[in-house]
Amino acid sequence: MFIPYKIEEEHEYTGKPILTYSVIVLCVAIHIYLYKYSTEFFRNNVFYDYGVVPVDYRWWNSLSCTFLHGGIMHLLGNMYFLWIYGRTCEKALGTIKFTLLYIIGAFVSVWAHVISITWFYADDPTIGASGAISAVLGAFLVMFPKTKVRLLVTTFGRPLPAFAPASFVLGFWFLMQIVYSLQLAGAVANVAFWAHIGGFAIGAVLGGLFVWLHNFSQAQDERKTAAAMMQAWQAFGSGSDPTPLMEALPNGIWQRPEAKRESKLNVLAAIFEPDHEKSYKLLHDQLERSVDRKEYGLAMLCYYYLVTHFREWELDFYSHRMGLSMAIKMNCIKIMACAYRHLSRSDDIDAPDRLLKAVAESMYKNGYIHDAKAVAAILREYFPTSNYTKECTV
Repeated sequence: MFIPYKIEEEHEYTGKPILTYSVIVLCVAIHIYLYKYSTEFFRNNVFYDYGVVPVDYRWWNSLSCTFLHGGIMHLLGNMYFLWIYGRTCEKALGTIKFTLLYIIGAFVSVWAHVISITWFYADDPTIGASGAISAVLGAFLVMFPKTKVRLLVTTFGRPLPAFAPASFVLGFWFLMQIVYSLQLAGAVANVAFWAHIGGFAIGAVLGGLFVWLHNFSQAQDERKTAAAMMQAWQAFGSGSDPTPLMEALPNGIWQRPEAKRESKLNVLAAIFEPDHEKSYKLLHDQLERSVDRKEYGLAMLCYYYLVTHFREWELDFYSHRMGLSMAIKMNCIKIMACAYRHLSRSDDIDAPDRLLKAVAESMYKNGYIHDAKAVAAILREYFPTSNYTKECTV
C-alpha cells in the first residue's frame, strides 16, 4: 500500500486553487452538519433526495451527490486526494477550466455508475465526490505524467518514504479500479468503481484536450512572435532601428530562445534583453549553439556583441577562442584581431599552433604586416617544433 503526500513540482504554479479549497470546505461543512446536528432519519432523506438513485435518476443529482459522504473515512479519503492532486491541477489549468473538468467528471462518472449498476443495488443512493476527483486524477496523469509524487509505502507494517512518477502512481490506481470493478478481489459491489473508471477516463480525455489547446495556442503565439521578430531582424540588418518592433511584442514572450525558432531571432532576442546578466547568458549560449551548427556569421555576431557590450573580464578564454575560430573561417580580419588581442592578454596562452598560423597568414594577406609578424613570432616561440610553425609563410 502506498499513500501520496506531496507533488514535487507544485511550487512552479502560482495560481490560487479556489475551487479545490471551496469544495473541501463545503464538503466538510455539510458532513459536520449532517452527522453532528441532524438526525439519522433526516440524513437518510438527504441521501435519497440529493444522492444518485439509479432507478430514480435526476440529472442534477450528479452534482449534488458530490457534496455528500457516507462516513468520516469516506470524506477524508476523497478530500485528501482532491487536496493532493487538485491544487496543482487547478493552478495549471486555471479555475474556469478546472471547474469544467470537475463538473463533467461528476456527470460522466455518475452515468458510468448508473449504466453499470446491477438491479440489486439500483435503489440505493450513491454519494461521494470520488467520481469527480477521479476525473482530476485522469487529467493529472495526462498533463503531468513525469511529475514526481512523493509517497509513504507501507512495508512490513512500517511507512517508508519513496517517490515515483505520476504515470506509475495513477496508472496503478486506475488498474486497481478495473480489477475491483471485475470483482476479482472479493465482494466490492458497495463501492462505485465504474464511477471511478468513467471519471478517470473522461478526465484523461479532457486533460489531453487541454494540453493540445495549450500547445496550439503556444504555437500560434510563437509564430506571431517569430514573424514580428523577423521584421525586426530585417530592420536590424538594413541599419534601421528595430527597437519599436521589439517593444511592441508582449513582455517576456521573446526573451527566452525557443528550440524551434531560427537562431538569428534568438540572437535578436538576446541583444534586446534588458537584463544585463540574462542578455550575456543568452548571447553566450547562442554563440556556442551557432558554432555547433556551423552558423559562423551568427556566431561572429554574438561574439561581436559580447566583446562590445560587456566588460572584458566577463568573457572567458573559451569565448575568445570561439570568436577567433569563427573569424578565421569567415576571414574577418577585424574580429580576428579583436579576438587575438583579448587572447594575448590572457595569462593562459594555449591557443593551438594551427590557430596562430591561420591568424598570422590571414593578417598578412589583409595588410596587417606588423601584427602578422608578431603572431608568427609567438608561434615560433611557443611551438618551435610544430609542423604549423614550419609551414607558416609570414
